[in-house]
Amino acid sequence: MKPTDQDLGNDADVEKGEEFQALTPETPSPPGPSARFAPPLVLRLFTHVLSVVLLAGLAFYALQQYSSSRGSFCNDTEIALPYKEQTIPFSTLVYLCVVGPLVLILLLEALLSAIRSANVAGDEKKEPTSKIVGLCEIPHGLIEVYRHVGAFLFSCVACWLLTEVLKEVVGSLRPHFLSVCKPDWSQISCKENELYTYVSDFFCTGDAHRIREGRRSFPSGHSSMAMCGVLFTMLYLQGRFKWQQHKTAPRLQQQQRRAFLSKVYWMIEAATPCLQVLLFLMALYIPATRVLDHYHHVRDVVGGGVLGAFVALHAAFFVVDLRA
Repeated sequence: MKPTDQDLGNDADVEKGEEFQALTPETPSPPGPSARFAPPLVLRLFTHVLSVVLLAGLAFYALQQYSSSRGSFCNDTEIALPYKEQTIPFSTLVYLCVVGPLVLILLLEALLSAIRSANVAGDEKKEPTSKIVGLCEIPHGLIEVYRHVGAFLFSCVACWLLTEVLKEVVGSLRPHFLSVCKPDWSQISCKENELYTYVSDFFCTGDAHRIREGRRSFPSGHSSMAMCGVLFTMLYLQGRFKWQQHKTAPRLQQQQRRAFLSKVYWMIEAATPCLQVLLFLMALYIPATRVLDHYHHVRDVVGGGVLGAFVALHAAFFVVDLRA
């Protein structure tokens, strides 16, 4: 029986299929993004440190070169409020908005590193757990700590530098300025032709340090640092436990072996929205105390909050990219 044209066509298709299957394993797959773009970690580390040093040097130069001494009117009630002690001093601000989030990030990265090690231990593909940097082998968890802690500290330093430069350049008077200045009214001419005149020099007789601080109202440093530290921490929680959950969550086959780590992870994941609300409440409370303590005007804390939010967003999405 002679083969028909249909049979010959089927045999040709089979041969083509076998030929394709034979060639497929030998065909190299195109390199992924990480393979195409893998800059040396040592070079990146050096560049990061150099950038921060240059930024700090530029800010220090600006602080030395630019200083503003603004005046006001004798009847300006916005700068005539009494002096009060601070509800939240600078040291407390650092503990709440820098040290606290830093410790939280370190603890969570330790948890995620332990989970990743457990995932890799039970993975047949055996993903790499470290990278070679020069002559050293750096664990993957330590690299993640550097990425996230480095981005957080960069945001804090950048926010502080920007705030300090603006304070010196703007020279806005605090609400309690006249109280700490203690003007020598005998040398001040407040009126001319029955109209209040602008006074550029109040001939202050008070404490020199308080007088200098009294000219640094805008923007609020407490507001900018609080918003920067808190917002970055909120985005960090969102990124590591929501956006990156496919990479950070315990795998199903490991949840039985490391039940404790799995429970801790999912408890934190479930509590993330509540933690974010509490953090944001703190970011609002701290600036509010600055207004109540007569250290800042409302516009000062709003401006500081906007500045801190901008720096935190820049660090979260452009420095470390918590969405990836």
